[in-house]
Amino acid sequence: MEASYDVLRKDNEELNSGIQMESKTSRQLMVARESMQATTDSLRSQIESMNAEIETYKQQISDLQENNSPANQDLVVTSGKQRSQLTGPPQQLTHDLEQQKKLTETFED
Repeated sequence: MEASYDVLRKDNEELNSGIQMESKTSRQLMVARESMQATTDSLRSQIESMNAEIETYKQQISDLQENNSPANQDLVVTSGKQRSQLTGPPQQLTHDLEQQKKLTETFED
């Protein structure tokens, strides 16, 4: 009977040892899983940030394409013509005033 008891005790110790090893392995796996989850979360965040940056670049490209469209180039040409038409008369008036001032000075002398 004592031999049976020793065999059972030995089996029990082996089982306890196995359980402890499995428990340790389980904890290690849990830590590894948590680490992998943190890495996954970090990568997901980086991907989201990069996607937002890509969308910004796409919008900038779209804006540049719109600004270089033929319709916009026509607006630039028209705007330039209007600017020259608007700056022409004041320049002419300034010139005329200077001429009038010179004539007035000449008459006063």
